[in-house]
Amino acid sequence: MKFCLSARQSDAYLKKADEIKVDFRDRNIIGDLAEEYPGKTIILMQYVGDELKANDLSMLKILAKDNLIVCLSNLSYVNELKRLEIPWYWGFPVSSFYALRALKELGACYVRLDAPIFFDMQKASSVGVPIRVVPNVAYNDGLDRVDGVCGTWIRPEDIDAYGEYVTAVEFEDCDQKKEQAMYRIYAEDKVWPTDLGLLITNLNHSGVNRMIGQEYSLRRLDCGQRCQEGNGCQICYRLLALANPKLIRDYVNATSE
Repeated sequence: MKFCLSARQSDAYLKKADEIKVDFRDRNIIGDLAEEYPGKTIILMQYVGDELKANDLSMLKILAKDNLIVCLSNLSYVNELKRLEIPWYWGFPVSSFYALRALKELGACYVRLDAPIFFDMQKASSVGVPIRVVPNVAYNDGLDRVDGVCGTWIRPEDIDAYGEYVTAVEFEDCDQKKEQAMYRIYAEDKVWPTDLGLLITNLNHSGVNRMIGQEYSLRRLDCGQRCQEGNGCQICYRLLALANPKLIRDYVNATSE
């Protein structure tokens, strides 16, 4: 499994990263990054309003020593990137197999998944497009929710299990220090003993992570998010509700009386 970090990260962390994402406004540093961190994939982030020019792309491809990928916000550039033989992917997550297969047909080198197909990892990976995930954000679709308990987050303890289906991991809602912490937690320590609500953006729910059993949290890999269809599954809420030391203490005290 690859880990992607921002180009604005410190040298110590860029040396650890497998991929380096570069904001469009910082694209002039791509040549320097390729020299300082040889062999690492460089991802150029094209945001809404950023114009990609063929000559610039050709030069960036050379400077990146053919290790350039473009993350698109505008799919109108796909044919040009194909002509230049530069890999690309769409920066927005898709929620249906219909959209996933369309991106495959267009030639995307990666795909990001949203609910509900995020919760059908085996089938999604079988489509044949490498998957990227953002494990530290529960949702980021602009819709207001009471919480993100049923969202597309991943516990650090579960990240290796997702590695069977996921090719690359990146982080969002991060400044430099927070991204460093996310890397240590997900790539190195792979453990978070305290409140999961402090780790996952938009979770908006407490739950002591060390009290959550992996045999239950991994059900999210292929649950299909059936809870949103009204079938009664509430395992995500139950996991967090039971991960409450006070609840356990109250239960022990009650049974000992």
